Amino acid sequence: MATMKFLAWQRSKILSEAQEAGGRLGRSLTLTLDDLGDSQPALQGQVPVLFPAASDVGGLRSAVAIRHLAPKPSTPDAETTKFVHVDFHEADLPWRYTPNPSAAGSIGLKPWMVLLVGTTDELGAEGGFVTRLENKVLEDHDLAKSHLWAHVQTEGAVTFSRLLSPRRLVPLRDHVAVIVPTFTATGAAMWQGAQRNFEALPAFFSWRFQAAEEGDFETLATALQLRPSGGLGIADLRYRRPVTNVDAKLTLGGAITSLKNHPSEPVQVKAARDDLDRLNDELADVEPPEIVPPPPLRDIMQLPNYGGLWKEDTSTTQWTKSMNDDPRHRGVAGLGLWMGVVEQESLMDAAVKQAGALQDAAQRVGHLAFGLDAARRLWRRRLPDVAELELRLFGPAMGRMLTDGQGTLLGYVTSKTRTLDSAIFSSAAQRLLRNGTARSRFSNGRIDRAAFLAAANEAPERAEKAPPGLPHVDAVARALGEQPLEDALGLPPFDERLEEILQKFAGQPVDDERIRDFVAVVNDAFGLQCGELIEHFFSQFQPFLDRSGRPTRFFDRETMLAAIESCLAGNLRGESQEGGLGAALPRPEEPDGRRPAKLGDLAAIVGGAIDPTQAMPPAWVRVKATITGLDLATLAPPEAPIGLDYPTWTLVNRHEREWLLPGAGAIPPNSIVSLQTNPTFVDAFMVGINTQFLSEMRWRNLPAPRVSTPLRMFWGYINHETAKREADIRPVVDWPSKPFGEPGADDVGDLSHQAIKPGDTTGKQDLVIAFRTALFRRYPSTLVYLVRPLPGDDPDTLLQAPPNFADAPADRNQRRYFGPIFFGQMEPDLVFFAFDVDPQTLDQFWLVLDEPPSELRFRNDQGLAWPNSAKFAERTIDKPTRVAISGAELERQAQNG
Repeated sequence: MATMKFLAWQRSKILSEAQEAGGRLGRSLTLTLDDLGDSQPALQGQVPVLFPAASDVGGLRSAVAIRHLAPKPSTPDAETTKFVHVDFHEADLPWRYTPNPSAAGSIGLKPWMVLLVGTTDELGAEGGFVTRLENKVLEDHDLAKSHLWAHVQTEGAVTFSRLLSPRRLVPLRDHVAVIVPTFTATGAAMWQGAQRNFEALPAFFSWRFQAAEEGDFETLATALQLRPSGGLGIADLRYRRPVTNVDAKLTLGGAITSLKNHPSEPVQVKAARDDLDRLNDELADVEPPEIVPPPPLRDIMQLPNYGGLWKEDTSTTQWTKSMNDDPRHRGVAGLGLWMGVVEQESLMDAAVKQAGALQDAAQRVGHLAFGLDAARRLWRRRLPDVAELELRLFGPAMGRMLTDGQGTLLGYVTSKTRTLDSAIFSSAAQRLLRNGTARSRFSNGRIDRAAFLAAANEAPERAEKAPPGLPHVDAVARALGEQPLEDALGLPPFDERLEEILQKFAGQPVDDERIRDFVAVVNDAFGLQCGELIEHFFSQFQPFLDRSGRPTRFFDRETMLAAIESCLAGNLRGESQEGGLGAALPRPEEPDGRRPAKLGDLAAIVGGAIDPTQAMPPAWVRVKATITGLDLATLAPPEAPIGLDYPTWTLVNRHEREWLLPGAGAIPPNSIVSLQTNPTFVDAFMVGINTQFLSEMRWRNLPAPRVSTPLRMFWGYINHETAKREADIRPVVDWPSKPFGEPGADDVGDLSHQAIKPGDTTGKQDLVIAFRTALFRRYPSTLVYLVRPLPGDDPDTLLQAPPNFADAPADRNQRRYFGPIFFGQMEPDLVFFAFDVDPQTLDQFWLVLDEPPSELRFRNDQGLAWPNSAKFAERTIDKPTRVAISGAELERQAQNG
């Protein structure tokens, strides 16, 4: 990795040795004139040479000279704690035209141009000149310190220069940055304090941007303070009914609540529950005795019966009775019911879209069922029982079937190595072979399509043993009434034996062992003694291996044929040691490698792939791939209940934020508070909103089974492995139904009601860290996570290392880093992060905030008291900020107040 270094200034040698002359650099060159002959001495003289000065520069070609601008043009939120700077491709550019090189002493060489920065009310540039310039801008850019505002940066093989402006930005104001010269034509400073030594100030380059609020990541993170949670997340609830003389003061937690234990209040809770129990009793209308005839009985509107959609008798089940008798649960369920009323249009829009998708899916499934039924009937009644005729039907389909090699099945069975031709399966061939045409009448009335395909599949005839026009010994034997020699000896044909040998050894490396194998096979095939002859033949190709032991010769067709010819010729002459290559025998032609296809197997493979009578035919697979959320186990009309991917906490945040986190408005700025989720609130709220939503869906005639749970997400945690939201609760119909009062019966908020997430050991609460700060609004990519040192770990080393989230969520005992499972924003400056850890173990963790990666910047809050610009750059360079907060201190503060 390249090391970053800074230099105070850089200049070419010729300019460094130059002298100032009237505000311009120059030097003398010695000229020698020697063209006067041997009798005359050479003449020498000093000639002055002047270099360009700052006053000669008319502007900068930004595309060539400028490497980078910070902040970039039109930036809407430039940090006020960072210097504005510009980088140049050429390392010596800021000092190239400085007229006084002798000033480069201990403080460094001053640049010939500087970067001015001011608000649009103070500074402006247009047409190559500065058009607006307040004295305050000049005073804040004291040219006596300009040597600190320019430096050179080297990183590996890359070297470039940089100009900075020492001016601090004004928060939330538009700014202008302008590059201007610092020396006049005479070499004097352009300005001293507010005194100007120019009539018009050239502007070489300028750009505009807007400053953000005061501060940056480091200052905002440093300002964060741990706050005691106190009564945060806990609301007061009063149940008062004068007619029964009940006035109970209760407390309940919001969706996010304090880590402190809530008051149990058993006496107050019992009084309220007993009174509500009586109100929940069913009332029936009675006939007034004085009215004859009596009017029809009326339905009496009572309190909502929460859980009645899923349980037959809500008074006998623990959680349903608590839901209706406990005013705390009934109140939260009523909040959910009201959210369903207030947001019924947005919820119903989502439900209608899903219902429409269900209708589309039902239509596809219906068409699939109809098509498969017709195809199965045709398959059973009309499919030929002859492989050749089946392939006539399957031929066009083979062109759309892919093989393992990504080619088509038709291409495979009609390739160069096969006897079949693709034209046989074309529609043109099918028309040619159609019966009833003139062509079929001239071929005895019918064309046997099966015979045609079988004939097209036959292998080509073997090549003749002798070249055309020449006799062969077998032909002579037949003419004399004798058997060919091969038949008499019961041997395979000569060319078949030869071809078998050639194929066996083709491509193998030549070495002594394989030569002996080759000799043995030739001797066995032809009944010869070829050992010495063939070995002598191959000896002329030695060596067979190179210096590294790799083979240099391989058995090829021509070499093997020549070796066998050498053996046969030697045997004919009776030689035993050396064999000549003369008297060559006729060689077999190159074999035809095309092989016939096994039509029966091919028809079985193709038929099996498209068979509509199988359990999962191709059409079924294709249609199923276009439908998600439904399990097409059968082709019956789908009747899936509606289930919305809708985090309902957003409804609470939109309409009743104080119920999401009671007391949230009292959290002061720059605060961190440790909290936890409240599954009891989530249970009651989800029962209430589902009760209302199911009623509304039935009213609008949407598919809504009575026992379904269309809304199961409160937080809607993201499963990072699937990148999808996960439900907070199980379907309500699946909640246990243990009788009221039975030991261990599930109450509101029970673990059995939750859809437990991976890695959550208790499933009851998740840790929540809430922040009230502008940090996340200004730096939304801030990385927030928990670090847990394991036994034997050095906490300092672990906190300084980059976070590693590779550990699987299931390996909780071995995880060191925990990322948030959910992020929520209640207000622009009030955010919270949920972690799947037990809130009671917070003291084992560290809360860490990492500044998002950014470009190289320099801080303007470190002062200017540095000896030169290189030291200035080293001391003011902005380093990424990491904040680590002790979980033990977070937990201690959470229990206070």
